[in-house]
Amino acid sequence: MKFKEEGTYDSSGAQAKYYTTVGGDVITSLYKLDPESNSQLTITEYNSESNTIKGNFTLTMVQEYSNPETEINLLNFTNVKFKVTISN
Repeated sequence: MKFKEEGTYDSSGAQAKYYTTVGGDVITSLYKLDPESNSQLTITEYNSESNTIKGNFTLTMVQEYSNPETEINLLNFTNVKFKVTISN
């Protein structure tokens, strides 16, 4: 996601996916952003000198496919906090 400054950004399309694996190489389930829900990323701090951002996000993801053992149809990530250093 491209951002310019602190603020709230809507997430859509293929900007986020979640998947589970077996053995780290076989994908057993895949979730994508729910187009019916409001998923957002909020940047609360941006330091251009150290290239760090802090913030939180809320995502709702819907199952695209899964094996029978993973029958969870909807994932909700609410107010997840993060701190990231961006490398060029």
